[in-house]
Amino acid sequence: MNKTFLKPYLIIFQLSFLMVILSSCSNQNSSTQEVTDTPKSTYSPLIENPIDSYNQLKFTRAVRSILEDSKGNYWFGSWNQGVCRYDGKKFTYFTTDDGLSHNQIRTIQEDQNGNIWFATGNGITSYDGKTFTIKATPNDLKSIKEIESEWKVTANDLWFNIDIRENETVVKGLCRYDNKNLSFLALPQEVIDQGICINTGTITGISKGKNGQMWFANYEGFFGYDGKSFQLFKDKEFPYHVRSIFEDSNGNLWIGNNGIGVLLFDGETLINFTEKHEVGNPDYYKDYRVSDRPGLLARVFSIGEDASGNIWFGTVDAGAWKYDGKELTNYTKEDGLTSMSIMEIYLDRKGVLWFGMGDGSVCQFNGKSFDKIY
Repeated sequence: MNKTFLKPYLIIFQLSFLMVILSSCSNQNSSTQEVTDTPKSTYSPLIENPIDSYNQLKFTRAVRSILEDSKGNYWFGSWNQGVCRYDGKKFTYFTTDDGLSHNQIRTIQEDQNGNIWFATGNGITSYDGKTFTIKATPNDLKSIKEIESEWKVTANDLWFNIDIRENETVVKGLCRYDNKNLSFLALPQEVIDQGICINTGTITGISKGKNGQMWFANYEGFFGYDGKSFQLFKDKEFPYHVRSIFEDSNGNLWIGNNGIGVLLFDGETLINFTEKHEVGNPDYYKDYRVSDRPGLLARVFSIGEDASGNIWFGTVDAGAWKYDGKELTNYTKEDGLTSMSIMEIYLDRKGVLWFGMGDGSVCQFNGKSFDKIY
């Protein structure tokens, strides 16, 4: 065969082979560079493994509020480190530097327009997806008084606890947002005369019940409002120090106290649920002393209900408790909890129950024990 005839083909073959090699090396370098240039501190892939160290909340103190919004984002409010949003791929943190009125996030809610609202340690802030706007703070009494309105209940109201001060005097009340206006509602004298909010105006818990029924807790007691009148409780035998309140799917009202445990109101009778199940703190009745003895359902800061109708109680010193309608079961660190303190219990849109822990993490119950999720 004529070698001169083959020479052009050999040159073309060699050039083609060289181009393939260079292209392969270039792609390999590009891929390696992309991974190498991604700092581990900001690398946030879709969370598949709950114990992935890159995908854990950075909070070091309690998670005290949780919300799943209409877009599927999860919001986690901290004790004093701001709020975190998880969008399914990464965590984004917001603090007062971003426009929050305070870094303590007490409650998180969403209005009908998709705006997120935060009751903080220093007033109320809203977020429209781009900007944080401070709506009210304890010292802007003048502006809040201008929007004061009568007590009423409408669909999809948002309710907020806020301490209003005028010349160091607490103005006892709370705020309500009706998806148009934010209003300040002063507590009626009949509630104060009942012995509620005498020493402090702080509302420690808010619960929405059936048919527009609202429940409000204060360190000194609790009361209800159905849109027309107030429900006042005259039973004075309990040394109230209410920290949580929750109406379940059957209309039962659960009241969590810091010391005497759980009270249960079935619509007619108020009983000491903790005492009935013999898991109370006898020292509290003697001299109001908080006991450090384990296994007590005495200091209850959060209450929730799972998709099966079980009632859950979160304590600050004795883990989680589940009540199935007959028996109480206590869960501790031995059952997977990351802390013995539980500040929030939240049921999401999928029927998953979340537990905001005292160490800044969140857990879920797998049917037998607890898993740390973030």
